[in-house]
Amino acid sequence: MAYRILPDRSFTAEIRRIGREQFGEAIAALAERPAGLHEAIHDARKNFKRLRGLYRLVCADAKDFRKQENDRLHHAAKSLSGLRDATARIEAAGKLVDLADNRKERQALDGLLKALGKRRDAMASDDAELEGRAMAAIDSCRQGMEALEELDFDNRRRVTAKRLAKGWRKTHGRAIAALSSCRAGGAAADFHDLRKRSQDYWMYNQLLKPLWPSAMMAKKQAAKTLTDLLGDGNDLSVLVDLLETDEDFAASIAAGPVKAAVGRRLQQLRKDSLAAAEDVYADASDREADLIGHLWAKAAG
Repeated sequence: MAYRILPDRSFTAEIRRIGREQFGEAIAALAERPAGLHEAIHDARKNFKRLRGLYRLVCADAKDFRKQENDRLHHAAKSLSGLRDATARIEAAGKLVDLADNRKERQALDGLLKALGKRRDAMASDDAELEGRAMAAIDSCRQGMEALEELDFDNRRRVTAKRLAKGWRKTHGRAIAALSSCRAGGAAADFHDLRKRSQDYWMYNQLLKPLWPSAMMAKKQAAKTLTDLLGDGNDLSVLVDLLETDEDFAASIAAGPVKAAVGRRLQQLRKDSLAAAEDVYADASDREADLIGHLWAKAAG
């Protein structure tokens, strides 16, 4: 079934269903790997993000469970992040090639792509270590599924409405705080925080889409556009970190033209992200949260 909470069913049963589906998809991806281990890791990490987003929304009154499972999922995703981050840098560099200002810059970016490819291949060559991490992540998923079966909510309509409103208010408020920091000339960490909260926000709109399908779909699409812009910017920021911290790697490429291209594109992405975020977060947190509570109470009545 879809990644959404149906208000006419038991709330506890719905959360368990969604959690089981996401864990099951992650296990299947890591075990079966129809497109290879790299793509399996990418797919599983998306399932982990959906699970963490789900728990942030619904676990306002199950804080111990939320912390336990957030830590479990964070560790599982982090253990698989190295190869995915290396691929993200390649994807970011590939997008820059088409935006090169001149021949010298294009040649430098082509050289960057080749160097990043060699670096990722070297990381991927240690199959035994990566295999072990994938198996450990599967074990974490199974443990998470067992913990999920012990989760039990108060399913009363107004209690659930209040719970959802609280989760929505917290994430929306954190997103607006991150946006404020970004407006004030924020660092890469501020834009990364805005991206994480915006990912939660588009997931929230997907999860609660049955409450108001047309409005939730529009909000979800706007938030997804924002997260894509912020994601491209984050990949470039990670690339900058690599150039600044790995002297041997930086010395192997034409770092000057590369940094010029990265800086120019990053500046444009941040400008576009701020414009998109103004639209996504135009309403106050309390107003949106109160509306969510009202819609749930009405739909579940």
